[in-house]
Amino acid sequence: MSSHAVFRDYQSRRLSPLQEGPRPSYMYTGPNDSLRTHIGSGFSWSESDHNILVRRTLGVTEEVLTLLPPDIIPLC
Repeated sequence: MSSHAVFRDYQSRRLSPLQEGPRPSYMYTGPNDSLRTHIGSGFSWSESDHNILVRRTLGVTEEVLTLLPPDIIPLC
């Protein structure tokens, strides 16, 4: 798994991997979870906005580089 995939996974859930949370991120329950930096589904990224964020932040042009491998279960 690449660092790009980990970044995409955390950003899609609006989690901060460096922020101390009330519990481990693998216990993430959804948009209303207190682990999120912005709580509520109204703060969720649209797929296109999320793709733009990932591409610009990581400097990648191929989305496939940021996807989790099919046999990997996200931690959150």
